[in-house]
Amino acid sequence: MRKTLLLAAVFVLMVSLPAFVSAVSDDEAKALFEAKCNLCHSATNATDMRETPDGWRAIVLRMKNDNGCDLSDAQVETITNYLSRHYGR
Repeated sequence: MRKTLLLAAVFVLMVSLPAFVSAVSDDEAKALFEAKCNLCHSATNATDMRETPDGWRAIVLRMKNDNGCDLSDAQVETITNYLSRHYGR
């Protein structure tokens, strides 16, 4: 029982930590999102959607891994967090 509780606590921390660690302001995150994502399509492609944080992460990673968007891991997290906060379900 204790082991399960500990594992659950670690999981919750791992999932929520990037949002707390991010020192990027909303304005900086929006600018990054617009600079990277507007290279291939308009921002409304994303802002017309509503996704969960996992859904946004999958989309941003698809843009990085399959479509060749030049994003660092930190930028993926910044954009994912921004989209989740402003265009989440």
